[in-house]
Amino acid sequence: MAKIKIDFNVLVDDQKILDQKALKEILQGNKEKVIKIAKEKGIDVEYLYQSIKKEFYNIKDDLCISVAVDAVVFFKEDNVYNIFLVKRKHEPFKGYYALPGGFIELGESAEEAITREVKEELGININIKSLITVQSKIGRDPRGQTITIAYLCEAESKDAMAGDDAEAYKIIPINYAIELAFDHNEILEKAKKILM
Repeated sequence: MAKIKIDFNVLVDDQKILDQKALKEILQGNKEKVIKIAKEKGIDVEYLYQSIKKEFYNIKDDLCISVAVDAVVFFKEDNVYNIFLVKRKHEPFKGYYALPGGFIELGESAEEAITREVKEELGININIKSLITVQSKIGRDPRGQTITIAYLCEAESKDAMAGDDAEAYKIIPINYAIELAFDHNEILEKAKKILM
């Protein structure tokens, strides 16, 4: 899938051109501004965020590697492990279910990032139990070279609510067969070996 071309000379927020100060605010964690712009322009939030970072630092796409986090969020009920999945609102893999996760933001650790992403996408708190894997295969993300750090996390609550770039969520038994976005089936298989 071809990337959306973003012209930073015409990207407008409140009728003002995004200047260096605005870009710096975004890079320092003002994700609300990114979400607002992305919704106005019909662009994937995470893609816009990463693109702004590349533009700000004048890094060429082919020289930039993104780092993301993903989580297998589980709870045990009646001796069965259940997991949360989120339905993707944007491309790539729009409409597919995936593990909750996203890109690490400037100034946060991987553990902080996955805690934030799960909270944004599911509205629940988690306890990180262990590292599942680091996935770095070239081509795993059509947006560009992306490394993901995957964690096994226990949910503190089953009462979730889809938010951010998650259109919906569902809970399934961990052994339920479903085709997931990216290489998330592979991550899930590795998680099963830890849990079961």
